[in-house]
Amino acid sequence: MNTQCPLCREKYNANPIGIYKEYKLYHCENCDIVFWMPMVGLPAEKYDKENVASALSYLNLRTIPWSQQRFFEKSPNKGGHLLEIGCSTGEFLKTAQEAGYSVTGIDSAPETAGFAQSHFGLTNIFPLTIQEFIAQKPKEKFDVIVFFQVLEHIDNLPDFIDSIKKLLLPGGFIAVSVPNRDRWRIRSERFFTENWDLPPCHLTRWNIKALENLFKKSGFSVISAEAEPLRLYDHGWSNFVSQKLGINRLAEVFARKTVGKPQNTSVTTRKFNIRQTMAGYLGIIYKKGFFPLLGIITLPFRLVLRRQGTTLYLLVTNGNQKEG
Repeated sequence: MNTQCPLCREKYNANPIGIYKEYKLYHCENCDIVFWMPMVGLPAEKYDKENVASALSYLNLRTIPWSQQRFFEKSPNKGGHLLEIGCSTGEFLKTAQEAGYSVTGIDSAPETAGFAQSHFGLTNIFPLTIQEFIAQKPKEKFDVIVFFQVLEHIDNLPDFIDSIKKLLLPGGFIAVSVPNRDRWRIRSERFFTENWDLPPCHLTRWNIKALENLFKKSGFSVISAEAEPLRLYDHGWSNFVSQKLGINRLAEVFARKTVGKPQNTSVTTRKFNIRQTMAGYLGIIYKKGFFPLLGIITLPFRLVLRRQGTTLYLLVTNGNQKEG
């Protein structure tokens, strides 16, 4: 068995701290990363098959999360050329474009990349991995590179970071978000398993120290590193409870039916558009009304379990520029 840490390349303790199916969970005390072995992720077509993001976007259930809000509060290199790795259905890129950035996105799942093009009218979207993108566009460089909730999926961290360095201009910025391994879930995993945070979907688990170590080791300077604060209403918590109650699954099934293409008649198309509009309003009520109510109702239970917020956000640079 390989006992070399996938981050720092030092030897780690080969005694697992957790087991899930054929995977074993390890902790490297040198760099503080927690990771699963074997480190083999899902293929892109698997993500596409299970992805309901495009349907949820039609229902107005998708939203700009806390980490992306933090990015826009600082807006490093505003107006520059920005690349999002793992752009999904394009909500962030559309917001970044409206904020003045020149945007490009890549996503290894073709269906979601296609939705970003058709639904938001984004032209520079490519259904490619980062390695494929570099091979096809070797001269392309960016002022800002972002990847939100992507790093935990990567099965070769050194190669991924090297690829980013090839794409980033001198004085450029990188913004990253990952699930916070110190959130309530870790302490209560026996009873509240979140399947999405298990292999082969997620291969690594991060805290601020491990995240900073990854980029410092690669020659970047850390500008800010922070955990999402605890709040009265937390979208991630409400989403988790909705999943456990089966509500999210019903919404996803309904969403899939709603985004299906109508038959090519004016009457059918008109009915389809009305149905889609009504579904959008229902989505707003679901997100703006039901989610906060669910969060408040379950607040005492959440406060007992919770240690930190659900997400970590990191901003780094490869130069001496200041953000802003």
